[in-house]
Amino acid sequence: MPGFWRKRSGGSEVTAALRRFTGLPGVTVENPVTVAEAFDRAEAGMDFADALHPGAAAQCDALLTFDRRFIDLAKNASVRVVEP
Repeated sequence: MPGFWRKRSGGSEVTAALRRFTGLPGVTVENPVTVAEAFDRAEAGMDFADALHPGAAAQCDALLTFDRRFIDLAKNASVRVVEP
């Protein structure tokens, strides 16, 4: 089911709604910078769950994955995303 929400209703619409939701009074997120960067990556075509990983791994030397599409989409991430 990865990417279901994007294919079903338009990822940018869902991302925009989530962005607005996280900006509401009383709504907090654990790491607002990581989430904001994930929204940007999702709007650029990455699945939102995948878009969270580079920010969560920012303190690591590299993020390893076999997903070549993810590697291509994460080229501008703050952490190197590479195949093991």
